[in-house]
Amino acid sequence: GADKTDQAVQPAVTDTQGTVEKAANHVEIAGYTFSPAVLTIKKGETVTWTNSDTAPHTIKFAAFSSENLSDGQSFSFTFANAGIFDYYCSVHPAMTGKIIVE
Repeated sequence: GADKTDQAVQPAVTDTQGTVEKAANHVEIAGYTFSPAVLTIKKGETVTWTNSDTAPHTIKFAAFSSENLSDGQSFSFTFANAGIFDYYCSVHPAMTGKIIVE
């Protein structure tokens, strides 16, 4: 019934292993887009991008950039400071995303 559905959408905040947090802070690169395009995280959390396209992609911020990511490769970055961080793919500049750190 409805109770079961409600439980399924509740975030598992009691997980101490960090697996839920990692999954939540994941950006997939697929179809030449960053998904989600805007991700809000807490200060000190790590975001992981995974390339699911056959084309190479990068995560390019004003202060740093990832290497070229091939299909299946990931890049992680820990955001120590609050702020709004816009990024794009230096191979495909029309691909843009944003990380909001609270």
